[in-house]
Amino acid sequence: MALLLILLLFCPAYGWAAPQLQVPPVSFTRIPLKGVVKLDSAAQGAEIQVWVGGKRAEQRLQGDTLVWQVLLDESGVTEVEVRFFNDVIAIQKTTTLPGWTTTLPALLAIGLALATRQVILSLFAGIWLGAWLLHAFSFEGIWLGVLDVVSRFTLHAIAPPSGNSDHAAVLLFTLLIGGFVGIITKNGGAYGLVERFRRFARSATSGQLTTSFLGILFFFDDYANALVIGNVMRPITDRLRISREKLAYLVDSTSAPVASLMIMTTWIGFEIGLIQDAVAKIPEIHQSGYEIFIASLAYRFYPILALVLLFILILLRRDIGPMWKAEIKARQQAEQAAYDAPGDRETAAAHSSASTHKHYASSALIPLAVLLGVLFWGLLTTGSGDTLSQILGSANSYQAMLWASIAGCIAAIAMGVLLRNFSITQSMKAWMAGVQQMMVAVVILVLAWGLAEVNHTLHTATYLTSLLSDTIEPIWLPTAVFVLAAFASFATGSSWGVMAILMPLVIPLTWSVLEAYHLTGTSTALSIFYATVGSVLAGSVWGDHCSPISDTTILSSLASGCDHIEHVRTQLPYALLAGVVAIFFGLLPTAMGIPWWIALGIATVILLGVVRLLGKPVPEYRIDR
Repeated sequence: MALLLILLLFCPAYGWAAPQLQVPPVSFTRIPLKGVVKLDSAAQGAEIQVWVGGKRAEQRLQGDTLVWQVLLDESGVTEVEVRFFNDVIAIQKTTTLPGWTTTLPALLAIGLALATRQVILSLFAGIWLGAWLLHAFSFEGIWLGVLDVVSRFTLHAIAPPSGNSDHAAVLLFTLLIGGFVGIITKNGGAYGLVERFRRFARSATSGQLTTSFLGILFFFDDYANALVIGNVMRPITDRLRISREKLAYLVDSTSAPVASLMIMTTWIGFEIGLIQDAVAKIPEIHQSGYEIFIASLAYRFYPILALVLLFILILLRRDIGPMWKAEIKARQQAEQAAYDAPGDRETAAAHSSASTHKHYASSALIPLAVLLGVLFWGLLTTGSGDTLSQILGSANSYQAMLWASIAGCIAAIAMGVLLRNFSITQSMKAWMAGVQQMMVAVVILVLAWGLAEVNHTLHTATYLTSLLSDTIEPIWLPTAVFVLAAFASFATGSSWGVMAILMPLVIPLTWSVLEAYHLTGTSTALSIFYATVGSVLAGSVWGDHCSPISDTTILSSLASGCDHIEHVRTQLPYALLAGVVAIFFGLLPTAMGIPWWIALGIATVILLGVVRLLGKPVPEYRIDR
């Protein structure tokens, strides 16, 4: 009788079509398994139920589609059944894996990066493992996973199926800003800026201030900052008897920390791309990646406090520990010419080769003014609203950045040609050289997007939330993320690689934890969310700043003519001091509801007190012009 009833109901000859059951081939414990049942219009009022592994699934009817989900507790092969009353009318199977396996791609990427310091290889391996996981760890999935890395996840990272062009815009902007840096370095503008300010360096204090201000002026790229400032300021700081260790510290502290805070640098496209990709998968968040980037700046306590500490040390004329010894030794140096270090000849040669034409500060200042002016104009043009905040918040930041970067490149080329520093052909070579410097960043960014898509497909954040929502309180999220990012960056020497791995995980995890504690929509939730996003970026800079294998740390010591180990040894106490103060007087107070500006003020006072208490005076040194 039951069989006859089923035949009558679901045979097309009698007007009803059999339901179409759609089940993911792989599912995970602790993560809701979701699927649909496509129904014929005539069957929509029938008593149809979905059972998964012996459990009745939650279900709701949306038009001609029955949407269902169920939370599985055990791994293994699970049967999904569609029942009409007590009779099974459709059945499929899914392979259920333990929920912890969804964390394996990210863990592999982090672990491999720590072990090999090869970020690109680590990201690729993470994506491959995730793709293999989606094939249920099958034998053929080993090879199919490799194919999915390029044909699915990497391809979709560049050209998403949705047709969204944001990823392409970020990649193009990153290449253009790299070309811009290449041109203003080649046309002499970068060195012209330094030479213009060197005249203000007449004492050890003013020499350090000049070096620091120049480092901030070179906000657009951390590599250009380290190489140019270190090479050009070294002769004058030697003359002022400022130690090479102090010069390397000044250069290092105004490279990555400054580049990570400014709104138009070689970093911003990378950072916004990661943020935008993560928030796009959270329907409740309506802010753009650019808005979140700007909002998180106030909570990046480490790079801000690193700069604050630098100026406190200079203005109080005090230093701590190994740096004080290095400064005393430099002040007592009888013959500065004898104060040499490994790598000095190489950096001097690099400076010489870059100084084959006249250096005009205007060759950099005018293109920079054009770049920033067009950026602001583009934001105003593409935005709408009654207030400046509304206009900037609704603006198409990607389009504005593209306009600004191409305008800056054109202005930089024009300045070089008009001042006869190079020809059009040479300018194109300089532009290409700058673009090539950004290719590694582009590859990392694409692979990071691919890994983020893997984590999204595996619902990794959902699993982590199910574990952490009851064990970690929201106020601890910024600090935990900051320390994790710092550790990973210290071990790998790559702030960008760590940001690429952590950002796609941290943003959805943070939002889920806030939802679990019913905090979304409150001012406290926004502070914690922005602080956590900022902690990924700030923590990466902190670890990078402390790491002896970091590229900017190495470049800073090389360009300053300082022994690399001595640079790390003398800088580390300052980096640790700023990092600890950032945690206890910045991140934790803001997570508890204290406004960021009050926390920053308190942290500044703490740094002043520590330097006064632990720092020892360093004698001034002046020269007559």
